[in-house]
Amino acid sequence: MSGIAGVLGSTAPLAAPGRLTAASSNATETFESVLGRSSEAIGAESSLAERERVARQAAEQLVAVALVQPMLEMARAGYDPAPPFHQTAADKQFGAITDATTALDIVRSADWAVVDRLAQDVLRSASEAAARDRAASDGV
Repeated sequence: MSGIAGVLGSTAPLAAPGRLTAASSNATETFESVLGRSSEAIGAESSLAERERVARQAAEQLVAVALVQPMLEMARAGYDPAPPFHQTAADKQFGAITDATTALDIVRSADWAVVDRLAQDVLRSASEAAARDRAASDGV
């Protein structure tokens, strides 16, 4: 797989409806699994620029899904215009897809400090995992 879908280990759309939008007991596990999969996708063999690009993409998607998309969903849910302009079934069905795309566009269009920090954390995590793997293979 290539691109961000390969990084996150999924071929699903950016975010399925309800994914990471509500606080749950496994939110921390989900966050850690995204970081872990991103770290695995980065790999030690990749060039520094490639590792930074992959880490940045993973961070952008995480911020888009976890922070921006829920706000867009709430704004869409609170929108209730007069009957001639009310939401159709198609609007409701494709709203989540539009929210996911718009959220990612918003995150990519700005230089967010949280994205930079998450990308650094993913790179650090990947470096630590590669060092552990090397130590384990040297010790065997």
